[in-house]
Amino acid sequence: MVEEVRKAAAEDAGYPDVLLVSLASVEANKDFFAGRWPDARVVADPQKVVFEGFGRRRGSLLQLLGPRVMLRAFGALLRGHGVGRPQGDPTVMPGVFVVDGADVLWAQDPRHVADHPDFAALGRRFSRTPSR
Repeated sequence: MVEEVRKAAAEDAGYPDVLLVSLASVEANKDFFAGRWPDARVVADPQKVVFEGFGRRRGSLLQLLGPRVMLRAFGALLRGHGVGRPQGDPTVMPGVFVVDGADVLWAQDPRHVADHPDFAALGRRFSRTPSR
């Protein structure tokens, strides 16, 4: 998912500001993002305060390891994205939110851990460039 967001943001000068929230520690995030997106803004949330504030809970077995997840994992492996040692709580479901101040403008509640929105389309929808 990080690669998808990074690529969408790099290709669109008006892409909204991105803030990633990770369950990993500060040190683990530094290691992870150093080779993937060194300029990313990342919040370490190993205590799940932000995740729980946005309603993120543990996923079911099907949401975490079901056939759709395995298919997406296989595709990621083919694109060179391996699966490393889990950091934080790997059973917590992700989420994607577009936030403006205290307002949540858009939210995605994924069906499974590999259910990502179209980040390029999302960027166009909430672009900082007024004439789109």
